[in-house]
Amino acid sequence: MELADWMARMKKIGVLGGVGWASTVDYYRAIAEGAGRHFAVRGHGAPLPIPAMTIESVTQAKTRALRGVAGDEASWAAFDAVFRDALLTLERAGCDFGIIASNTPHARLHAIR
Repeated sequence: MELADWMARMKKIGVLGGVGWASTVDYYRAIAEGAGRHFAVRGHGAPLPIPAMTIESVTQAKTRALRGVAGDEASWAAFDAVFRDALLTLERAGCDFGIIASNTPHARLHAIR
């Protein structure tokens, strides 16, 4: 497949990060390096393309303060709203899908969605 065809098929990735900024960097790097390997193996030269990405950063201090209590769904409402709003921002930015570069929000995905 020609590079232009690959580029046309690539999806824009939304990264919800900043919760632990170091993991956000790791996710970005892993995606970029993986894309580079994908194209290098197929004989494409430098500069190797990476998919378009948008990062929406949330503040760890804010989200920690909003964490709820285990077993009390209502107590998590503000925490869930921060992540829901951030994912909606990524959607408005044209991202085809999003990833959350943090563990705790994944445990809340049922409510964030």
